[in-house]
Amino acid sequence: MEFYQLQSFLTVAREGNLTKAAGLLHLSQSALSNQIKSLEGEVGTDLFQRMPRGMELSFAGRKLLSHAETAVRAMEDFGTAARGLGDNLSGRLSVGLNTDPSFLRIADLDSRMGAKFPLVDLEFLPSQTLATTSLLNGEVLDVGFRFGKSGDNGICEEWIADSRFPFMHCYPVTNRERCFKNQLLHIIFSFCCRKSVEFIFLLK
Repeated sequence: MEFYQLQSFLTVAREGNLTKAAGLLHLSQSALSNQIKSLEGEVGTDLFQRMPRGMELSFAGRKLLSHAETAVRAMEDFGTAARGLGDNLSGRLSVGLNTDPSFLRIADLDSRMGAKFPLVDLEFLPSQTLATTSLLNGEVLDVGFRFGKSGDNGICEEWIADSRFPFMHCYPVTNRERCFKNQLLHIIFSFCCRKSVEFIFLLK
């Protein structure tokens, strides 16, 4: 049983005339008649009574009419939904977060993405600046935040904004350098992974 057969059945039932229905379906009268006969052969009973004034539904045709309408409507809804999916991006997008979500304005990102791409599911994963490149290359992440450039030509990078980190001078002056480093680690730990901070001090 084919979709076009059900459409033909419904059109003939609605018009009550084979010639009118054939014109609406852009078919010859003989082609439409063959479709109806083929459908009747599949269901095992006559769907219409051929009358001098046109085509009338048989008892079986009246019983099956609502089922045909439901089937055709379901197929039309399916086609509409499928075309809608073709016009929109869909799937899951894994986003690596290298720092506090509020700093990266993730709530705003999630809201905007939901409005523009409702079929895309965002998955936020914790990451670190030094690990972002390997996670992208390993396809663990689809996109990721990081500080500074990766230097990897295989990754497309987009600058978002410059970040300023606070520095604090600590007193008393005794053991001043050690105090300064400890405070610095505490202040910027949420913006930079520990390895990066330690690397900065190794350069000093």
